[in-house]
This record gives sequence, C-alpha cells and structure tokens, in this order.
Amino acid sequence: IFTVLINRYVHQGTIMRATLAFIICMLLVQHAFADSHALRAEEKECGEHMSYKRISSCFSALYIKADQELNDQYSRLSNSIDAENRSNLVTAQRLWVKFREADCLFSEPRKENDHIVSSGHSICLTRRTLDRLEQLENYNVKKGCNGCAW
Repeated sequence: IFTVLINRYVHQGTIMRATLAFIICMLLVQHAFADSHALRAEEKECGEHMSYKRISSCFSALYIKADQELNDQYSRLSNSIDAENRSNLVTAQRLWVKFREADCLFSEPRKENDHIVSSGHSICLTRRTLDRLEQLENYNVKKGCNGCAW
C-alpha cells in the first residue's frame, strides 16, 4: 500500500513527500511501541482477576513475556550502538536488574509463602520490567540519541 501511495503522490511536490515520510515515520514509531502497549493491556487484564492466586499466575506469565521482550529490545539496542556506549548500556542494565530486585523486595518484604505475597512480588517484577521495556523501546526508536529531548 505504501508503494502505491508513493508512486501516486511522489510527483506532486515536496509537501506531499514530506507528509508521506512523516506518516511512515509515525507508523514505524507506533510499531516500535506495540509490544509494550500490548503487554500493558495484558497487565490491566491481570488486575481484573478476583483471586490472589489467579492474579499471581497471570502476572507471573506476563512477567515471562515482558522479560523476553525486554531481552529482545536490549539485544537490538546493544547491536546498534558503538562499543563504548554498549559498555555503558551493559553497566546500566546490570544496575537496573539489581534495582528491580531490591525494589520488589522492598515493596513486598513479608516472607510468607501465601498468594498475597506471591502476587505482590509478581506484580512488582512485571511492572518494573515493563517500565524498562518502554525505556529500551524508546532508545531503539531514537538510535544514537539516548539523552536527546526530541
């Protein structure tokens, strides 16, 4: 469909080409965040269960999906940056993993093996992972401009 649009409108001037380029870029950006958006929708569904056991099970399954997608985004980013910045990414990711674990232990300090504790920990791990996934998706969209405001 893009090829037809490009062939049809490319000869109508610079404004049409610029508009088409903008639309294509927006579609690509939207696609880049599709994974985290879909997982956030699943997160909402997990919260709608009526028992702690089902909530915990749902969030545990979602955490596995989110962690896999996080690893995929991390690999994409790692493969697209120079060696020096890759070293910074590795350091940041290792520290982030430690932060996630410490933060989730803080958010649910009880040690009992009940469903309330289990669901609280699963929810925390999932939410922190989704937060980081969104950050890495954003970095992947802005290749080479991790700290830029635009």
